[in-house]
Amino acid sequence: MGLVCIYETAEMLGVSRQTLYRWQDAGKMPERIVKGSGTRTYYRLADILALAATRNGPLQEAGSE
Repeated sequence: MGLVCIYETAEMLGVSRQTLYRWQDAGKMPERIVKGSGTRTYYRLADILALAATRNGPLQEAGSE
């Protein structure tokens, strides 16, 4: 299962981490995976790619520049 952290997700979608947290609270993000005593947030890469396909904003592969 490919996972991306909150930082990579924000970069891929072209938004800030704060925007992702707001989207999460509003129910606009796919299910998140929390690890490390609730301190690390991850998303499934396939879910983020599907979300990105519905957006008109930037999309970058995690780690690419």
